[in-house]
Amino acid sequence: MSLQTISKYLLCTRKGCTCDVKARLEKKREEDKVRQFFMGLDDVLYGTMRSNLIATDPLPKLDTGYATIVQEERVRAISSGKEQQPKVVGFSAQVRGRYKGLTEMKDKNVVC
Repeated sequence: MSLQTISKYLLCTRKGCTCDVKARLEKKREEDKVRQFFMGLDDVLYGTMRSNLIATDPLPKLDTGYATIVQEERVRAISSGKEQQPKVVGFSAQVRGRYKGLTEMKDKNVVC
């Protein structure tokens, strides 16, 4: 039985009712969406983070959970970018016993 089907039976129809059935159903629906989002995340990349977020009480709202995942992706992108940076290499040539940078060389017969 779906949550929408259950909600049809649980809504109070009394005039002037002050019970909070509708609010509780909305909260349950939001929590289900959050859990569904977290369970759809990749186990290898986000397994630990998912476990931590689902274990929090109260469960974070969907937009908060999403923002946390996006932040984690940014941190991973920055970390992986640092690992892949190429090493800087410099060149010089020896001309008649002296070292000069390539921009200073005027002799075209010099081979690096």
